[in-house]
Amino acid sequence: MAWPSRASRWTQPSALAKLAFAGCVFRLLGLLAAGETRESILNEYRYLEREDIDEAPRYAAFLAEDLAVDLSPPAEQE
Repeated sequence: MAWPSRASRWTQPSALAKLAFAGCVFRLLGLLAAGETRESILNEYRYLEREDIDEAPRYAAFLAEDLAVDLSPPAEQE
């Protein structure tokens, strides 16, 4: 998967800027998961644009693309 298209609007070369963008994405995903509407989010976070909200799930998918999580129960120790 390619880097999300709107990420360049938010990110700069610094690691701090990338963390800030990721934090914004995680906040947006949490708000959407809690049932907040796009309109309520845009009213609360005036620096965001509608496209930023649409881009958040794409960016999260990009981050998780190569992430593998083992959900099997741990082996019992003898």
